[in-house]
Amino acid sequence: MGEVTYEEIDVAQAGRHHGWPWREGPHGWPVSRCREISPDTGNCVEPVYHCRRGVAGDGIDGDCQSITGGAIVDNPAWPESERGRYYFADNANGGCGAWR
Repeated sequence: MGEVTYEEIDVAQAGRHHGWPWREGPHGWPVSRCREISPDTGNCVEPVYHCRRGVAGDGIDGDCQSITGGAIVDNPAWPESERGRYYFADNANGGCGAWR
């Protein structure tokens, strides 16, 4: 999910607000902005991963266009070090990544 500058991956938490439209990735209004929603469900939940649509920098991956989804690998055919990771792809640029 993202809109203009960043793409992000969120782990949905029932009853919690993930920041849209005030935040994109971990950027934008303070996380406390989500407390203004009624009922108050606490601060905005930060994404577990985000990447920039432009050039990479400041420790943020770049060249993201459209994180489309993925799958958690939990298959014994994969090396132990790769199991439990969430693999995702970018539908627009053909890139891919993994998050644990």
